[in-house]
Amino acid sequence: MQLRIVLLLALGAQCVYPAAIVVKRATDSQRNELVAEINNVRAQAATKFKISNMNELSYDMDLEKKAQAMNCNAPPTGSFMVIPIPSQKLVEQINGASQEQQEKIGKEYAENVGKAMFGPKQTRIGCGEVKSDCLSGGCLIGPQSSVSESDAIEGEPGSNCPNGKTSNGLCKAKGNNVKQLGVDADQKTGSSSTGFVFSTVSLIIFFVFYVLF
Repeated sequence: MQLRIVLLLALGAQCVYPAAIVVKRATDSQRNELVAEINNVRAQAATKFKISNMNELSYDMDLEKKAQAMNCNAPPTGSFMVIPIPSQKLVEQINGASQEQQEKIGKEYAENVGKAMFGPKQTRIGCGEVKSDCLSGGCLIGPQSSVSESDAIEGEPGSNCPNGKTSNGLCKAKGNNVKQLGVDADQKTGSSSTGFVFSTVSLIIFFVFYVLF
């Protein structure tokens, strides 16, 4: 099963690379669409696993900039977790490894994505393109740098939300003072090229939740 994750990543990277040529920079619409998709899956996870305190996510431009600055030699550190998107070169190397190694890599990757994306206390996310031998992009999701099973409070979705809940049962985060869409002018005119990253992240989340869970 985990082998299919690696195959999905390879397929996702190959399919969306042409889009990177057309999509020169991410738009607010793409960012909103990504957050909506992730929140939808988080809401489904809260329902399936009876999590009463699952927060909604909002997009963070600061995290996007930090994601764009990732490199192979020094993984970013801070109040967030990292979801890397391997480069096409790295995917080819992984696919050339033994099945046992692929299974191990796939399992570790799926666990990392699952913890980062479905940690109930996470409230913000930012994604960016990275041009390196090992990475084609990635997302940072925070404010927690690690999550544990004790973070989730069992109960009906939205029943343990101090600041109220959204229409899909996610909790509204308190004091979520991040740079929202439409605030910074440079997000409209910068050199961000993250459209293909959003597409790949959506594929990964879909796979991890709907297939593994």
